[in-house]
Amino acid sequence: MSTGSLHGKISIVTGGAGGVGRASSLLFSQEGARVAVLNIHVSGTATVAEIEAAGGGAK
Repeated sequence: MSTGSLHGKISIVTGGAGGVGRASSLLFSQEGARVAVLNIHVSGTATVAEIEAAGGGAK
């Protein structure tokens, strides 16, 4: 259940393409934050696409 507690906030998630970082990115988005998905070795485009498909904002 989303409470929208992060509405209007920006979240920067390092390691956001996989594992705990990915889960955090998705959760922060569900709570209303715009999410910057950062990762050194793997592209975060799949995570960004999933967030955007659910109506959230991500780069």
